[in-house]
Amino acid sequence: MELSGSSPVAPKEMEGRSWAMVAHLAFFANVWFPFSGFVAVILIYTLRRSDDAFAREHFRTALNYEITVSLFNAIAIGGYLVAFFSMFIAVARHGQEMTHGAMPQTNFLVVMAFVGAIVIVGIASAILSGFAARAAWCGRTFRYPISIPWVRSA
Repeated sequence: MELSGSSPVAPKEMEGRSWAMVAHLAFFANVWFPFSGFVAVILIYTLRRSDDAFAREHFRTALNYEITVSLFNAIAIGGYLVAFFSMFIAVARHGQEMTHGAMPQTNFLVVMAFVGAIVIVGIASAILSGFAARAAWCGRTFRYPISIPWVRSA
């Protein structure tokens, strides 16, 4: 099997590249089920740990990025929920006393900021995951620009 412009690749190496690509593309599972990409990468990392060093490095990189993005999303969703429900609590407490009060409007802006941050990080992560998957398929390494190294290489 040959990639365009490259030398033939051994089947075992091609299998490692394929799994490395799948590890990066697992991010897209988050679209349907939140945090499922994180679980998928942990499963791939655990089950395919005995693959070659190239694939293991991509598994580790994908896992670190999934942990980082999942942590950000958990914090952003928590902040979103706090701001969202505090709008209703403020209105319920003050009822008719609030005349064009700034509290619900300010909270609405905070809620929208959290939603915007989640959407922007999601789009950026999708693009970066695509780049990482392409790099894995082509046999190159890829480093996510913002990724905390939670799992270190052995």
